[in-house]
Amino acid sequence: MQNQQGVKSRILIDFMKQYWFRYILGIVFLFLSAYVQAYNPKLLGMIIDLLDAKTIDKQSVFYYLQLLVLVAVLAFLTRY
Repeated sequence: MQNQQGVKSRILIDFMKQYWFRYILGIVFLFLSAYVQAYNPKLLGMIIDLLDAKTIDKQSVFYYLQLLVLVAVLAFLTRY
């Protein structure tokens, strides 16, 4: 029984050594995805505050709209 666990852990370690770069890349994308997902509500809050204060002009509306689309695209790319 002890020997079987040793063999299984050895296979797992060898597999992880072979694909370590993919694991690191996956972890980086997980953190990046979490950051982008957390930034979206913050950005929406900023836009709503600007609209509520009536201190935003048409050019700024288009700027923030483009920024929202960019965040949505980044969220899609980092998640899938």
